[in-house]
Amino acid sequence: MCDMSMMRNAKLFIAVVFALTTTECYGLAIERNDSVPGVNGSSKQNLPTSNVQVHFNETNGNNNTQYVTTITFDIDFVQNTTATTIVNHRPVGDLPHCGCYCGIPVRKNRIVGGNETKINQYPWIAAMYRKGKFYCSGALISRRHMLTAAHCVYGFNPQDLRLVFGEHDRTTPSESETIERKIKIAKPHPRFDLFTFNNDIAVVELEKPMPLGNHIRTACLPDNAVYNYTGLMGIIAGWGRVQETKPTSNVLRQVSVPIMSTESCRKLGYMGNRITDNMLCAGFEKGEKDACQGDSGGPMVIENKKGNLEIAGIVSWGRGCARPNYPGVYTKVVNYLSWIEQILGDQCLCQKP
Repeated sequence: MCDMSMMRNAKLFIAVVFALTTTECYGLAIERNDSVPGVNGSSKQNLPTSNVQVHFNETNGNNNTQYVTTITFDIDFVQNTTATTIVNHRPVGDLPHCGCYCGIPVRKNRIVGGNETKINQYPWIAAMYRKGKFYCSGALISRRHMLTAAHCVYGFNPQDLRLVFGEHDRTTPSESETIERKIKIAKPHPRFDLFTFNNDIAVVELEKPMPLGNHIRTACLPDNAVYNYTGLMGIIAGWGRVQETKPTSNVLRQVSVPIMSTESCRKLGYMGNRITDNMLCAGFEKGEKDACQGDSGGPMVIENKKGNLEIAGIVSWGRGCARPNYPGVYTKVVNYLSWIEQILGDQCLCQKP
């Protein structure tokens, strides 16, 4: 998974770890205010005073050899910096319906803790691969569109990316019926901030539409702009780490965590201004469970009053994995409905049952 963590020192670390039979570590440290290349090869710039850490953990599907790549950006933030809050609530009910239903898991089972899912239990989840290596996840929202985190596509060449739907065990592709798609275009939010992870959301258009059926379905988008998620249980499924120091999982796993209020989250370990109104916090104050068992870019879904699952958040960032006082942070999808609708255009959506 891509595991985003906050740290308190003022260095930028880039570490690449290749795990074969032994582990070798290579690191590079750049002190505060040193010049580093900008994103996408832009001109060099001095590091701002910020505080965020990003990990991209990539594994291939080989049973015998595993490669783990960790890239860490660790920068102190200016504490008085205010992040732009995007509030453009708009129901998506005006989009045409396709004659299908969204948010219906193939199998329902009670989630007690982080555990393996049933095959195709969450039929909208896609595994994202970059140059053949797994690194992020996403959720199908229409036949042609997938929702993910902006940091999962920002600065990447779409030609290097591929999506696999219907996957369960990444080391045994034959265990489930999978469908691969290339990306036509990836659109990260225009106000995505690489340092604060504000507006960490992207819409990916597939090169070809997806056939919908029993093992491939779409997740529902929220349709209530003032929905209060506090106290609800968020469900995250993905191939992320089972523990902070462990590699990514081969099989799709799930975990259920309570969504807390923004005010409560701001009183915990994160600096108050780090949690914007575009973010949701979910987890336990004592740690226990976290989206370390999910993937960056993957959906956090909630069960609505009709019993189907809708996307409340997108796995974005956090400090470590299941650490006390540091819940996982998710992009609040309801804030971006108008922007999503503009990208979808006249593409129909599956309706809620």
